[in-house]
Amino acid sequence: LADHRREEAMSWAENMPEGSRGQALEGVVDRLVNDDPVRAAEWLASMDASEINLDGAIGELVRGSVSSDPFLAATWVAGISDNRNRTRYYHRVIGSWMQTDAPAATQFIQTNEVPDSIRRRFLQNTDQ
Repeated sequence: LADHRREEAMSWAENMPEGSRGQALEGVVDRLVNDDPVRAAEWLASMDASEINLDGAIGELVRGSVSSDPFLAATWVAGISDNRNRTRYYHRVIGSWMQTDAPAATQFIQTNEVPDSIRRRFLQNTDQ
């Protein structure tokens, strides 16, 4: 998205009625994350999660950034409110990250709160 179109889309999504805002945010993040995952994360961070469920938008951010910035993706997984989906995303992100940079993924697991199933699956062959 061009910068001015990106800002217009972000403003549009932010001003959608409450019932439609989550889906609008998800759509904008889907587009934005391909061009600028850090900007997408910053924008999402400015949202009030107490006002709207951001799980869909966070999922788009995670899916769109896992290849280019797995640390960013893994960090955002913690923001998913649904436990089952959060665990599923951790498995996906950490699994992918272990294939490209196992030491960094291992360090993330060791220094962040992640589900026990993640620790068991990915740290079974490393020093904990």
